[in-house]
Amino acid sequence: TPSSTLIQDAVYRIEVDSGAITDLAGNSWVGISGWTVTATSITLSMNDITADNIINSAENSNIAGIIISGSVVSDDQNILDDLAASDFELTLSPIHPSGTSTIVTVASVSFDPSNGHWSATLDPNPLQDGLNYTATLTITGNTGSAVGVSGTKSKDISADLSTATPAI
Repeated sequence: TPSSTLIQDAVYRIEVDSGAITDLAGNSWVGISGWTVTATSITLSMNDITADNIINSAENSNIAGIIISGSVVSDDQNILDDLAASDFELTLSPIHPSGTSTIVTVASVSFDPSNGHWSATLDPNPLQDGLNYTATLTITGNTGSAVGVSGTKSKDISADLSTATPAI
């Protein structure tokens, strides 16, 4: 286990001293030296939810819901292949003037590892007029090459439900 966080794209050398591992019969392992590994990670993006990230009345009440989407990029395609939709969590947190917030977790995020695209749909009418919100995507890899890979991306949005269409 590393003693500190590994730095993305840095190369690390792994060495195990002779005798550091023994089998059940007490025989010492000869050890290794010279293994190198590169720490990889992911980069997340979240698309604008609307042109101005201000949700109006028509967008809030759209029967199809509000779509929040973005992408995951990695230099290692195996990481993308091993990420599953269940590794993604999208939360929507209203930012109340008092500093308190109620977090709404979106039940389902879809993910396509072939292009790194993710998306989630909020049910119609999820927002309250006049409030600001933070949409936060959190990814925690749990399988294969994605184990231990994590990332977070957030975007602030506002609800102005007094207008049905955006001002031009």
